Amino acid sequence: MKVALKLLLWYLLASFLATALSLVLQPPHAHIPSLVILAFFPAHPVIWARDAMRGTVSPSNVLCLFLVVASVGAAAWQYRRRKVEVAN
Repeated sequence: MKVALKLLLWYLLASFLATALSLVLQPPHAHIPSLVILAFFPAHPVIWARDAMRGTVSPSNVLCLFLVVASVGAAAWQYRRRKVEVAN
């Protein structure tokens, strides 16, 4: 349970940073405030993954999605490695 909460924290932190990077690389339209986009930051990696499966994703969103996947994957690998070392 503790590892799941840590992975959730990593996901939230990575998705917030990736959303902020996405706002810098690809600014929104003038009628959408940045705070509204940042309020829904946990949903952005899911939207980017959906767009990647459809083939309509932009290069900046691919970079942001890679940031989220790489950080959560690295955290999961680190926690799994720690668990194996403790078992031995």
